Amino acid sequence: MDTTNTKITSSSPSKIASEPRAGLVPGVAQLAIEVVERTHVTALAVLQDVRGELRTIADGGFDIAEKALVSMLKIGRKLTQRVDDALAETLTGAERVVGSAARTARDTTRSAAELAGTAFDGVVGGRTASA
Repeated sequence: MDTTNTKITSSSPSKIASEPRAGLVPGVAQLAIEVVERTHVTALAVLQDVRGELRTIADGGFDIAEKALVSMLKIGRKLTQRVDDALAETLTGAERVVGSAARTARDTTRSAAELAGTAFDGVVGGRTASA
């Protein structure tokens, strides 16, 4: 950036002359402006890098959450299948026990009826063929 010195000449008050400035103060000012410009460009570049890395972290977090959710759903499905299998086996076993108990009750009732008939025949005397 070129700094200029503005002078009003005494011979013609309407003319303004410009000449480049050189020296310590203008040089330091120019350096300060360049340092500030470079600093803000660097700061913005660092912020862009940080933004990109934060986006990468967020995407990675979403990927982990998605995989964890898929895993949890798989575990839920497997658990449901195992519980269903266990309940099916339990119900099959219960069905066998109830069926067996019913058959046993029928057989016991039949045997009791036969025993009662035999006891009645023994007490009363034999049965006739017509009865």
